[in-house]
Amino acid sequence: TPWYSRNPSEEEWEMRDGYTQSMVITNVDNPIGYGIRNDMTAAEAYSALTSVYDVKSDLGLVTAERELREAHYIDGANFGEFITDLRSKWNAVNNQGGAMTDAQFRGVLINALPHTWDPIIAGLDVHKTTAEVINRLRMWDTRVNSPPTYASTGAANTQALAAGYHGGGQNVGVKCTNIQCGRTGHLAKDCFRPGGGKEGQYPAWWKGKKAYVPGASAIATTTPI
Repeated sequence: TPWYSRNPSEEEWEMRDGYTQSMVITNVDNPIGYGIRNDMTAAEAYSALTSVYDVKSDLGLVTAERELREAHYIDGANFGEFITDLRSKWNAVNNQGGAMTDAQFRGVLINALPHTWDPIIAGLDVHKTTAEVINRLRMWDTRVNSPPTYASTGAANTQALAAGYHGGGQNVGVKCTNIQCGRTGHLAKDCFRPGGGKEGQYPAWWKGKKAYVPGASAIATTTPI
């Protein structure tokens, strides 16, 4: 009969049961420690496991609730991992017989955030589900905690361009478009080589060979009348 048949033969049932039992046993780190034996049926093995993990008690509920409410997010930590851990603790509360609703969990989540998140928390009232709140918080985390990329690079380039040639320093990433120069570290308008915007006007720190440019000294020193 097909695997989904509810009326298998005896041989088929034994094969299915053995397969299911092996799935239970292989997913438990220490099956013997939990009272699971190889001669058990799948149902017996699962029952032995749940008798340990599904035990509900007042103490278990109190402990689960305390662990949930004591969880707090720290700025700079992995927000996704924090949400996963908080959801697991919420699930543990309800597994112990608690009845924490989605709305109550949202309150726990918001209370777990530091004061630096107050600007985003103030606008969360419009969201009515935990999923919506978490999505909004993830967006905030991405904007605030993502490492800088283009902004810092652009600012550095702006400062480099503004610095010009002062003091003989070079501006990394800037290249002269003067066809007779083509070097990096300055713009064509600041180039003192032939064809540049300051052709022949060599700075005081220049120690290399100076190309002869007719009238260069006059350009640099002559004051119009």
